Formats: sequence, C-alpha cells, structure tokens
Amino acid sequence: MTPRDTWNIRLAAAGWRQPETIGDYALPDTSRFAPTKDALCPFIFDRQGRMLPEIRSTVLAYLDSFWIPKYGEWRLWAHVYLAGSLASYWWGKLDFDVLVGVNTPLFEKLHPEFRGMSDVECCKYLTDELRPLKQDNFSFPSYRNPDQSLVTELTIYVNAGAYDIRNLKPYAAYSIDEDRWAVHPMRMGKSWGSHQFAHNFWVRMQLLADSYKAILALPEPLRASRAAQAYEELHKGRNDAYGPQGVGLFDPRSIAWTLMSEWGILGPLIEAAHRHTAVLYEADRH
Repeated sequence: MTPRDTWNIRLAAAGWRQPETIGDYALPDTSRFAPTKDALCPFIFDRQGRMLPEIRSTVLAYLDSFWIPKYGEWRLWAHVYLAGSLASYWWGKLDFDVLVGVNTPLFEKLHPEFRGMSDVECCKYLTDELRPLKQDNFSFPSYRNPDQSLVTELTIYVNAGAYDIRNLKPYAAYSIDEDRWAVHPMRMGKSWGSHQFAHNFWVRMQLLADSYKAILALPEPLRASRAAQAYEELHKGRNDAYGPQGVGLFDPRSIAWTLMSEWGILGPLIEAAHRHTAVLYEADRH
C-alpha cells in the first residue's frame, strides 16, 4: 500500500450506516472518533480557556528546579507546551504530557559542549536526561481549594523540530511558558464519529489489519523479520503524518497506528519486531 492509493480519507457526505464493525474489528467510538466535550478540562483551564496559574507555575517550577542548576536560564532556548488529550476537548484520562521544543542553535551557542549535535541528537539527550522527572502520581496544588489537588501522570519529552510546535501539526497545544494557545483545540459536533469516514476507508484499514495478522501467523524466523519491516513502515507512516507533508490527527497513517493499537495488533507486532532485532544483535556479537 502506498500513500497515493491508501492514505486518502474521504468523508461520507451524510455518514454511512452499517453494523458497528468492519470485518472482525469494532469501529472506534472514543477519542478522535467521538464528539468533543462541551468544555476543556476544568482541572487545567478556566472557563475562558486560559491555563490555571497554579498549573503553569507548578510545571515551570518543576523544570526550573532541574534545568537551572545545569543550564541556567533555560527559557531563553526552550518553549514548553501541554499537548495531547488534556489540551483538547477530548480530555478524559489525566495524562499530563509536557512537550518541550528547543532552539538548538541557540542552546549549543550557550552550551558549547553540545556543539555539533543535530537537533534530533540534542533533543534525545535532553529527553533522556529528563526521564527521571516522569511521575505516575504527580500532584498539582489547587489554589482555589487548598484541600484538593490534581493527581496525574506527568511525562516530559523534548521533541526535535518542536520549538514552534505547529511544525508537528498537533491537534491542540498550549504554550505553558507563553501562557497562550499555540494550536487551538478543535471541536466536533454530536453527530461526529466513525461513520463520517467513507466505507472504503474502513475497508482499507481492515485489509491492513488483516495483513499484519497474517504476518503474525507466519513461522519463525520469517514472522520476526516481516514484523520488523511492517512495524518500521507503520511507525514511519505515523511520524510522517505529523511531518511537513502530513495532516496530523486525521492523517490515515496516524489513524492506522491508533487502530492497530485498539484492535490488539500493535503490541504483538512490536514484540515480534523486537525479537528480530534481538536475533540480529546476537548474530553481530558472534
């Protein structure tokens, strides 16, 4: 399958109707395939869509405590965003995903020990360095009600090319350091759902899922090698969906990744692909 003949979403004019499955797979009815909520998460934003000051200050102070001793005034070369579902009208699970973009040339000018590293290399280093800050039960204090706090999973990533996060085509992103929306969240009406996508699109997704299942049914070592190739193509497609030529959330390559996860295929595919990598590693050692 190629982007030209496969990755072409056409919305059905009035939505098509059939059973809630396509082949052996359930049509999704959550996240991007569900109507949006009427308001943003009240634990994060006020009624005007502005991030609550206690949320902003807690995130920035957390980064201050880690980065200032290492790099001084880090806000000269970094932007900090809330991305993911908590920045959208699809909020539900309280996963607070902080995405940091870096002005790499300025960062390397101020910190010559990183000079010569690419944007990707620099951001990977900073992400690995921030990994210990991840918390499964991070507590945001509430200034409005001191007896309550928002407890959430906090994860911080430094993404290449994300200094201006619009380059990554997020469906929503709030600039925490600048206290403004970088990408305003979209709203989808009450009639929005899987049936708004053309039937032919779902047939293509079914065929893709079936092809992965066929790979997973192969004998070893063919299963592992084919799975590695399939996973690489799927992962690259997902990355390209958020690249210069992609369309972001509703790019079929992004949807394919989500569907393979929801349909229980992505996990086994990754496991099989990793087995292939392990075999190649052992072969290189001997």
